[in-house]
Amino acid sequence: MKCLLVFAFSAAINFANAQTLCVELTEVGANKNHKYFIDLDSFELRNDLLEGEAITDRKSGQYLMSDGAISYRGNKIFEANEFLYESNVNGIDVLVVRDEYNSFSSPLKLLSALAGHPVQTSKIWILSVQSGKIENKLLLAKEDSSYQWQVKMSSANKGVK
Repeated sequence: MKCLLVFAFSAAINFANAQTLCVELTEVGANKNHKYFIDLDSFELRNDLLEGEAITDRKSGQYLMSDGAISYRGNKIFEANEFLYESNVNGIDVLVVRDEYNSFSSPLKLLSALAGHPVQTSKIWILSVQSGKIENKLLLAKEDSSYQWQVKMSSANKGVK
């Protein structure tokens, strides 16, 4: 019985600390909006949630961008070219970053690159980081010729859209 109570108490604590994030991603040039609900513990996408309180973009100064990578205390932890968002949620650092590269994934893109006009592709990632170690990562978007992105983040509430 005592073991069952300890299990129930620890499950209640874990449930109370669970957080779902609402990430609103906007590709500025195309004026495309994407909205994702992400469970912070499992890093899986969720549905049927409502946007809640805004989460402030707070740069901690612990993460630096140089030479096409994010570094934490001098150690490279992820390839990216731009920070789009950084905050701390329930003790977990949450970063949204853009990684840009030349794409050769189709014959047209390869011909374009050979002609001197490579097609640049942006990948937008959300990362959860603890103590400089990436715990989870999720690809949110992948778009050709997209250079400006905006991110808004908020908590998510249970409900029906």
